[in-house]
Amino acid sequence: MGGKRGFTLIAAIFVILVLTLLAITTSTFISSDSVIAVRNYHSQDAFYIASSGSEYYLKQLDGDDDWTVPPTPETKSFSGGYFTITTTNEQKNRITYTSTAVLTIGATTYRRGIRASIRRMGGGLGSIAEDYVLYWGGSGDAGTGETNIGNNVSIGGDILANSDINMGNNSTVSGDATASGDISGDTTGIDGEIDEDSEMPEEPPSLESTYYDNQLAIAATYPPGDLEYAGNKTVSGVTYVNGSVTFKQNCTINVTGTATIAATGTVMVRNNTTIGDSLHVIAGGLITFENNIIIGKYGVWYSSVGFDVGNNEVVADVGVGEGTAFITPGDIDFGNNCSFDGFLYAGGSLSLGNNTDFSGLIVAGYIEDIGENSTLDLNPDVIDWDGLTGFEGTSGVAETHRTDWDEVY
Repeated sequence: MGGKRGFTLIAAIFVILVLTLLAITTSTFISSDSVIAVRNYHSQDAFYIASSGSEYYLKQLDGDDDWTVPPTPETKSFSGGYFTITTTNEQKNRITYTSTAVLTIGATTYRRGIRASIRRMGGGLGSIAEDYVLYWGGSGDAGTGETNIGNNVSIGGDILANSDINMGNNSTVSGDATASGDISGDTTGIDGEIDEDSEMPEEPPSLESTYYDNQLAIAATYPPGDLEYAGNKTVSGVTYVNGSVTFKQNCTINVTGTATIAATGTVMVRNNTTIGDSLHVIAGGLITFENNIIIGKYGVWYSSVGFDVGNNEVVADVGVGEGTAFITPGDIDFGNNCSFDGFLYAGGSLSLGNNTDFSGLIVAGYIEDIGENSTLDLNPDVIDWDGLTGFEGTSGVAETHRTDWDEVY
């Protein structure tokens, strides 16, 4: 009987010990969970402070015209902690900034960081020309084709493609390369970011052809007949031709003031022709340039169909605001050894031959090829964009877009 009592007592003590240990363990777990919950709570507070800092600085940038020298990054107290702003990749219309939050509770310090990349887009051709030397993706094979950039091509600026890009050997891009598809080939020469499978941030500016169409409609009211220019000729004012125009071989065209030729048919510029400054040509048909042609500054050439450009052309070797524009809703094809300062707009496709030397802005529905040994440079000041007829929103209000966002630790 006494033995049973002793066993019962031992069992009771054992049960009490087990329950005590269980209570202690449970209490420890509960305490641990509470500590984790508190830490998560304060860490989330730090994240909200970092997010507030990001929004605060975004507002500062939105009111600044040039992010090359952005609003001074600062440290500000907020919600019991503080955030610190730092910036990198500062360019006129793009920047990356980081908002780092610090929150101290008792003996514990919580840190969270948010990094955002933003770009100012819109505002017309002038704004686009601040960033891009090549911008394509509006029609034709856009989004489905592949752009081939030949070997030893140098591109000074950013490129934006609504297509795949195949980079040739030893080709370089001094800025970012953004594409809706793949970027393949020798990409080692891309200095900036490589952004594949990207959504296009905005559509290219659209061509509004009303002015040009109206000029062609007036030309259609004139008696039918073609016009030829030969030798040394001087032109001025407006000339309407209900037919085709030919500039014959070795022709020299001098321009008094600003002259406009509007022809319902084709325009042919034969070999070794020299065109003076400030000539505007509007053609209902194809504009063809043969070889060894010089075209002056301040020109605007428009074709309802497209351009076929031969070899060894020099177009507007110029300074600030003096460039020439080739504009068409159709295609533009360049031969080899061409030099061009200004603006190329092809609503369809565009192809550049070998040894192209280009400065300005190219906007196209689709770029097929950029020939080997070509040099294409950003030049936002080569054209008076607001004075360029035919584009909706050549000027306007630019909008700020966040292009990338991630958390940093």
